[in-house]
Amino acid sequence: MSTRIITGPTFEPVTLADTKLHCRIDNAYDDTLLTAYITAARVHAEALLHRCIATQTVEQWLDSLPKFGDVINLPHGPVFNLTMFRYLDSQTLVWTVVDPSVYVLDTVSNVAQLTPASNENWPTALDQANVVQIQYQSGFDQGQGITAIPAAIKIYIMSLVGAMYNNREAFADKAAVNVEFLERLLDPYAEQFL
Repeated sequence: MSTRIITGPTFEPVTLADTKLHCRIDNAYDDTLLTAYITAARVHAEALLHRCIATQTVEQWLDSLPKFGDVINLPHGPVFNLTMFRYLDSQTLVWTVVDPSVYVLDTVSNVAQLTPASNENWPTALDQANVVQIQYQSGFDQGQGITAIPAAIKIYIMSLVGAMYNNREAFADKAAVNVEFLERLLDPYAEQFL
């Protein structure tokens, strides 16, 4: 299985203005640097969460479709929209879209899943690498924009930006930021693999 982000977010989870207010920065000299820190903090938070924060399009490739009733896990949740699900048919050798009546998209479970619909089985894909392509949209905002992102995630990002801004060197003499406390803000939103 191979998974990658093919379309990144069109906005960051926190604004530059809110971040500057949070960090008590009242000048525009370092706006470019702060903007880069915001992106870096979001990417870091997404790595810790194993989830997308702002809406992104994820692409996943599989080497086969499951047998019988097995599920297909969709990492990088929270998933809210399936945009493509196709496979290389073993009989026709043609890329074929999986009929939506054949599967159910479960976005309620900790890890989103595709499961066969009642009395349905997965079609048969060609036996070779990368014969199933799935694309989906994922993000805590569910396509609703910055206001739908949980406050704790925003505070984590702004606090991490403040720490990076105030400790620009890899080894600073200043007191260390309590990273463990900050990361606990993310705990309720982390993807749980059961």
